[in-house]
Amino acid sequence: MLFGFEEYRLKQNIKPTTLKYEIMCIKQLIAYLNSLYKKDIEPSKIKPSDIHSYIEQQLEKNKISTVNRKIGHIKNWFDYLWKSGQISYDFTEKISFIKEDKIKSIDVNYKYLLDKKVDISAANIPITAKLIYILYLKGLRPRDIYEITTNDFKDTGNSFILNIETLAGYEANIVFSDPTEIGILLSGIERAIFRDVPYILSSKDKRGYYDKFNQDSHSNYIEHIVKIIGCSFSSGPIRHAYIKYLFSEEKKSVEEISKIVGTSISNIGLVLKKPIESHNEGLYNVV
Repeated sequence: MLFGFEEYRLKQNIKPTTLKYEIMCIKQLIAYLNSLYKKDIEPSKIKPSDIHSYIEQQLEKNKISTVNRKIGHIKNWFDYLWKSGQISYDFTEKISFIKEDKIKSIDVNYKYLLDKKVDISAANIPITAKLIYILYLKGLRPRDIYEITTNDFKDTGNSFILNIETLAGYEANIVFSDPTEIGILLSGIERAIFRDVPYILSSKDKRGYYDKFNQDSHSNYIEHIVKIIGCSFSSGPIRHAYIKYLFSEEKKSVEEISKIVGTSISNIGLVLKKPIESHNEGLYNVV
């Protein structure tokens, strides 16, 4: 299951306690990737975006020091995979450990992002970037956005309801009632129909046919967004800010929020316990 890593580390006379936590971390990562791809994945098929997605998930549940230890374990595993010839390139060399002060300085003005929807909609940027923008604002993670199909939307006449099961196993029920959001969704659905592909986000494969979105191009679309809004745009902080917004501004209960964003009640509680610093109206400091 670990592709020979345990035996390799034992030969290096690693401390039993250290090996225990390394093995636990790698097994957890492999389980996450198998769930993500819905099949057993080979090391050579793992992408940088997969590891970044895993790290982002871990940051929602663990301290930065704990996540950094896991990053170290992952780096050791990939170093072994490279040395043993199971992968041709160790991309984790470029994955940095997380600076705690960097996380603490992330400010997300959720109301500002809501106001910028009009600018995003009117901008001469790809539809994919516009879709990512409004889906991020609803607290969705990239790994769940990639799985959304046109059949997941229900048109009620004056709104669109998105109902999906997240890869974490929770049901998310999201309502899009803003005319700007609906306009962007309609463009995305029409494009999917034209491309004859079920996914709301899609890319051309090597054969020239449209298929599931190529995750490696995700950052390119984020760059389009950042140029317009003039600030960073990351799903994790936005998700947390959205949860706080639902609770403090829309007066949603913890149970209601968990059903909207698709996560456990305990996770919602953890986010809401984190401090909010209001230097300006609507400013949410996500730590």
